[in-house]
Amino acid sequence: MNKTTLTAVIASAMLFLPLSANAGETGTMDITYLVITAHDGTASRFALSDKPEITFSGSEMTVTCQGDELTLPLSSVKDYTYMVEQVPTAITAPEASAAPQEPSFSFRDATVSGMRAGTRVTIHNASGMLVATATADTQGSAHLSLSSLPKGMYLLRTPSKTIKIINR
Repeated sequence: MNKTTLTAVIASAMLFLPLSANAGETGTMDITYLVITAHDGTASRFALSDKPEITFSGSEMTVTCQGDELTLPLSSVKDYTYMVEQVPTAITAPEASAAPQEPSFSFRDATVSGMRAGTRVTIHNASGMLVATATADTQGSAHLSLSSLPKGMYLLRTPSKTIKIINR
């Protein structure tokens, strides 16, 4: 492998680095890597954004990148390529539910909708004791019967809200 050719290819790839680091979509970034493949099948890759340094000494090539060093005889280098990979840049926030998490009441029931399936909804009496519980179904709704509760004040609790209700 020709040292001048390898150096020219790596230098030209580094010129395009700022263009390849733009975000491809929300929460990801395109990273360009230099991939050096040896005749034995091992491959080493270096992110161009980490600015790897390549030096030649005699018949060896040394790549130094962030404190790591790889030295290979030029005769063992089978191929060198560039690859672009999308990598996550951060944890994205979960999508907000389109339906509000507001309860609706009738004379006998309380229904809370707009939650994730499996979300727990509880009713506590004025002393704080748990008196009823329900779990949101696959549509994100939980139904609680108020008809079996004695008259009085209760707290209906969801993971994000607590609502005072009076059963008359």
